[in-house]
Amino acid sequence: MPVRVESSATASAAVAVASVAAGEVAARETSTAASYAHADKPPLTIRTAKHTGAAHGQHRKGPRPATILSSLVSAAKIGSALWTVRALLAVLPVLLGRRLSAKGSSTPSTLWQSLLVKLANTDNARLAAIVAAMSATFRVLTVATTPSGSAPSKPSAAWSAAKGALASLWLFCDPSDGRRAQIAIALVVRTFYFALRSWVYEPLRPSIAAETSHANGSDYADGSITKTPTAKPQVAQKQLVSHAGGGHVAVRRRRSRLANSLARYIDKYGTHPVWLINAYYICYYSFNDARVIPAPYFRSTMFFSSNRDRYGSDCVTVTKGLSKIVQFLHDNPPDHPLATIPSSAPDTLTFWRQLVETTKPDDPHHDAIEQLKNIQEVMKPGVKHHYMGCAMVHPSESACEAAAGRIMWLGMLKLTKTYSILNGAFAVFALMQYAVKHLRGKHRHDKAVNGTPSGSSTGPATPTSAHKELLATPKPFGVFLQGIARRFVLSTAKSVVAVSLYLACFCYSICLCRRFLGYERKSSYGIAGMLASPAMLLEKQSRMPELNTYLTTQTVESVWMLGVVHGWWSYIKYGEMLAAVPAMSILTSLLETQSHAIHGFYEPLLHGFFGTRRYTPPASAITAPASPH
Repeated sequence: MPVRVESSATASAAVAVASVAAGEVAARETSTAASYAHADKPPLTIRTAKHTGAAHGQHRKGPRPATILSSLVSAAKIGSALWTVRALLAVLPVLLGRRLSAKGSSTPSTLWQSLLVKLANTDNARLAAIVAAMSATFRVLTVATTPSGSAPSKPSAAWSAAKGALASLWLFCDPSDGRRAQIAIALVVRTFYFALRSWVYEPLRPSIAAETSHANGSDYADGSITKTPTAKPQVAQKQLVSHAGGGHVAVRRRRSRLANSLARYIDKYGTHPVWLINAYYICYYSFNDARVIPAPYFRSTMFFSSNRDRYGSDCVTVTKGLSKIVQFLHDNPPDHPLATIPSSAPDTLTFWRQLVETTKPDDPHHDAIEQLKNIQEVMKPGVKHHYMGCAMVHPSESACEAAAGRIMWLGMLKLTKTYSILNGAFAVFALMQYAVKHLRGKHRHDKAVNGTPSGSSTGPATPTSAHKELLATPKPFGVFLQGIARRFVLSTAKSVVAVSLYLACFCYSICLCRRFLGYERKSSYGIAGMLASPAMLLEKQSRMPELNTYLTTQTVESVWMLGVVHGWWSYIKYGEMLAAVPAMSILTSLLETQSHAIHGFYEPLLHGFFGTRRYTPPASAITAPASPH
């Protein structure tokens, strides 16, 4: 069953880079200009240079130009942050009092020894150095090829790709084959997603026929795709017309009606078929051949589906044994003696004990019964099932509905803790951003009103229209805190209810398929994963693209493992670099030339990591049409 749980390496890297990138992006965003807008949003207006203290002839300082030394320092900060986060994640179980091994003890000396062992892990330092080297390489190449003091120009897509390829070569220094493969797969999946967004949300360009559309009284401020009346019928086409705050108009580049329809369909419904494919594959192989599911992801699904509570401490072995019994029942006719539990049996526990005692080593189902023999520890006297599959999926409940309800309740308890921690971390990060903006806003307010920061003896200056943004202060702390608390509660509640309901519907859908067919089929588990998918509509839909990319990463990695297990292909040393290098090239090219394609928090994260910024065209590139009124 698809459950999103980030791997430790990817999650720690994202958190570490985000902590450093946020500050750098915030500093660079102080220089304002026009930018290409997303196709589904109105284009941004041109912001002129702000004058702080115009009466004194003072001009606001722009971003400090990057140098090779500053690039190296920024890359070192990113590597240090990554090492710190991974070290904290490693020592967190020790700090919480959990034993590191069966021989561990809670004495202070052993505790400090365990902490030192975790902190002295050379793998964390090696990974941090590799990440820092990748960032430094890209930054230094950017600085070295940018003329000092020159005006910003549109980056070259080819040179951006070359810089990304050179930076990705540092992955050869990672001795972990599995981690390199995970990084390569993550890069390929997310780069493909961003490239698709680049096509769907095609960048906007200045309107040549803006005056004509205004003259005709057209108003498409809602961003709908429609035909724009123009003075020349031969150039009429489907265009996306949006009014910016300053009266600027932008339209979508010309392309066919079929392409526009396909782009609209992908934008609106694209996440659903991807989710269904991932759900079928993951649910199918989780109960049919768990060897091909990535181990960390498989353990997380076992945890959130409460397999330990339902199967006991030997839940992994029982789950693998379940796949064998499903395979056996699938290969045999529906009237096989093991397909159903005889009505003459007093309960399922008694029948199972007799089956374990009477099974011989040469029986075809011996291996499955041997792995599942410990399931009798969680079976209760008096509980009886009709199908053997139901007895294996929910051995403690005779009613399938009661089993689904229990899975949902247990899942809610675990998911509430998990999502509370995740959303709590985001809330803390938002509070930190508020504090920074509040201090910066107060400084700008004083400088706009008085001409100098607080504490200066310089006399006041009369604010002008150029100071409107500088005079804008953050929301009061009480209002901001109330909004954070509301988002925390709603976000946590939506995620917990959606995922726990999905788990319950998945379990119940397996039993429904079994009842409908009358026998066990391997495909029933994949179909059940698809039937439970509407429960995810309760989740916040803005999270679905990232959730889909994460699940697609797990599916692609699983397909690779499936081919290795079945001998379709074999592993080649550093073979994953054949995919990682091109993916990094395309990613960096999109980042510098088509930043609108980068989704969500990835844009500030990647801009902070590579030291880039969203390209903004000069003010002369946008035509300000005459007012229709």
